[in-house]
Amino acid sequence: GGRSGGGSDGGGGGRDEKEIHFPISTVSRIIGTGGATIRGICAQSGARVHTDRTPLPGLPGMQAVSVSGSPRQVATAVAMINAAAGASVALHTAARALPVPPPSETMSGRKPRQWPQGKLPSPGKEVGTVLRFFPEKGYGFVRVPGIEKEVFMHRYQVNCTSADERLRHWDVELRVVADRKDPRRLKAAAVSGPDGRRIVFGPRGND
Repeated sequence: GGRSGGGSDGGGGGRDEKEIHFPISTVSRIIGTGGATIRGICAQSGARVHTDRTPLPGLPGMQAVSVSGSPRQVATAVAMINAAAGASVALHTAARALPVPPPSETMSGRKPRQWPQGKLPSPGKEVGTVLRFFPEKGYGFVRVPGIEKEVFMHRYQVNCTSADERLRHWDVELRVVADRKDPRRLKAAAVSGPDGRRIVFGPRGND
């Protein structure tokens, strides 16, 4: 069983479906008291959202949240769901679940910046490309497939040895969350290399 909410069929651009995974203890935040939060997400995004209470095979302690609608509706709903779940919860969960990789496996400037072929992002995260980064201002923007708007990225959300202009054109994984003050504004959280690994640049001139 689970909890679902319905949205409108507007938004254009065909139909899209996405399934994201969260710890069981986090799904209750997405549903909200009496289903209020999930209904609000559906009403504001126009998407349909369904939470499945059945634990995921091979992923103990995790449950699925399914989102369907137009690409724009799905992107908006996913951002609002991540915001309801809490970026801090997601970061804490990832830190506990992922082993520390050896240095040879970190995403470095000596290796291709493209996302590894066939590699899936971590649960609840998306793959995007850093379009621009302004070191002096401490922020940049990420392009995420399926999301029309560029996603704002602050350097404090980047798991990187040194967030500077070398981030441009890097493929990264991230959580797309809605701004608490303006849900229409999208922000990046937990930006990293594959599997949440730190982005490590090689010496300047080699990356």
